[in-house]
Amino acid sequence: MPKKAEKVSLSVEEIVQNDVKKEEKVIKKTKKTVADMEKKKKKTKKLSKKEKAALKKKEEEAEKKAAEDKARIEAEKKKAEEEKKKEAERIRLEEEKKKAEEEEAKKKAQLQKKEEAAMEAKMKKWLLEEEKGEEELRQLMNEHPNQFQNVDPFFFSNTLEKMRSTIETQKALKKVRLEEAKKKADQARIQAARRRGGGGFGMMRLF
Repeated sequence: MPKKAEKVSLSVEEIVQNDVKKEEKVIKKTKKTVADMEKKKKKTKKLSKKEKAALKKKEEEAEKKAAEDKARIEAEKKKAEEEKKKEAERIRLEEEKKKAEEEEAKKKAQLQKKEEAAMEAKMKKWLLEEEKGEEELRQLMNEHPNQFQNVDPFFFSNTLEKMRSTIETQKALKKVRLEEAKKKADQARIQAARRRGGGGFGMMRLF
């Protein structure tokens, strides 16, 4: 964008310089024409009516052409300035649009981050605390679409994949705890049985 603006600026400067040079040439030419006419007047003291009319017409045409050239130069300068303003306005609008898009993208990223954090927290609760199955988890997610409309489409599967090892570890620990609890319960039952028939059992061993 800055290169375009520089190009337009240089173009206007060149136009102005060219116009000034043209105007100087026109003025110089007009002066020369007038000087020639004055010189011719001095040389020819007496001119016929026809010659005077022709000379006057020539002077008027020279003045008219000079005025037209000057008006054209001014029009070209004005047009160049307008083009420069239009280009500057276009650049300004594009920059504003880009800034607005960047702000919108920033807000969307922040919202996505917030919703993904909420989704991950819910998944942890449902999977690790409540031990929901994957299909049951998907159904729960589908029941809250408005809460996760800005979440990345692959976030669910990626988070689930990351949590699998934790889920498996948790299941293994639970299985170990259940087995330990079962062993303790079995040992408690044996000890209780021994205490109930402890006397008779001891006599039998003596004999």
